[in-house]
Amino acid sequence: MSNRLVFSLLIVTMSILLVWAFRPAPVTFTGSAPTTQSDSLTQ
Repeated sequence: MSNRLVFSLLIVTMSILLVWAFRPAPVTFTGSAPTTQSDSLTQ
């Protein structure tokens, strides 16, 4: 594969991981997270 394709794939993967990590409610960890807990975790 070319370097440009690998680089663009890396950028897309990192952006998806950032959106997944900083989304408002961490549903995968607790299932039903209260807003106060998610706010304290983000800050």
